[in-house]
Amino acid sequence: MEKKFKFSANGLDFGVYAGASIESASRLEDLIAKGEISFEDALEVIEEGLDIGLYKEVNEYGVQQIRQFLVDNHKRGDALTDDQVKAWVEGAEFQLAEGNAPTVEIAAAHSVNGYAVTYTVSDAGVSVRAVQH
Repeated sequence: MEKKFKFSANGLDFGVYAGASIESASRLEDLIAKGEISFEDALEVIEEGLDIGLYKEVNEYGVQQIRQFLVDNHKRGDALTDDQVKAWVEGAEFQLAEGNAPTVEIAAAHSVNGYAVTYTVSDAGVSVRAVQH
């Protein structure tokens, strides 16, 4: 197969071939997780030939961060169910999909402080997932 694109980051070469599969995406995920390439650089690689998509998502650590934020700042924080916390996580993931930081906001009416409070999930609370198209 003819190489379609070659990407180098921190001394690592990554060749993308026409028709490359999800296995190639796993290598990209690993490089991103190790901080060896950025998410944006990985997207550039994909645009050059992989039939996959890379998506940022809130990982378990990010879920814990959101849960703790809600416990500390929401009037019903201790009483929120897993499904309710999941809805907040989905809101943060929507923000990621829109190209924004994974942020959640508690409206003033529901905040223990009486004013709106926002929280942004840390980088450690976000993972990259590859999906074949």
